[in-house]
Amino acid sequence: MTRATKERLTAALAAASIWGVVAMSADAQPKYNEVKPTSERPWVSAHDAPYRTDEVMINLPGNGARGGELEWKVRMKAGATMIYSWSESGTPADEFYSDLHGHATVASPNGEFDLANYHKGTGDKHAGALVAAVDGVHGWYLKNDGEKGSTVTIRLAGFYELIPPGQVGNESGIKAKGQD
Repeated sequence: MTRATKERLTAALAAASIWGVVAMSADAQPKYNEVKPTSERPWVSAHDAPYRTDEVMINLPGNGARGGELEWKVRMKAGATMIYSWSESGTPADEFYSDLHGHATVASPNGEFDLANYHKGTGDKHAGALVAAVDGVHGWYLKNDGEKGSTVTIRLAGFYELIPPGQVGNESGIKAKGQD
């Protein structure tokens, strides 16, 4: 048997033993330390909303024109997860402002609404994972302070619902690609 064949056989046996295909002696078994969550948030969670992906393109005029700022959000349950990325083109990064936040759509008994601020600042892109803090609408306030128009592309994946145009969270009437 050649050296290369022996090495392939050894690698195959090692892989098979990891997957439980070949029994190994007790001395050869790998030892594992169980890792446990360090916070109250579980590592895995189930969601009522189906998993989905969407892309939204939003045009914002510049030079202080009407429509140069708006809000666009999705509906999420508390604890639901959304992965997102957005990028803006047409305006210098320091002249484009975004505010990612969420709020309840039903007031508490004292008449107040819960609000969660996730990320604020200027720039031409941002990406991350959001875990909804409250049942409600979650998304972006976008503002073009530049002289030229800008186009924002938002890509989403996760457990959320698109809000129909004209409803709370999508008063501007923005539609995702393929949204009826």
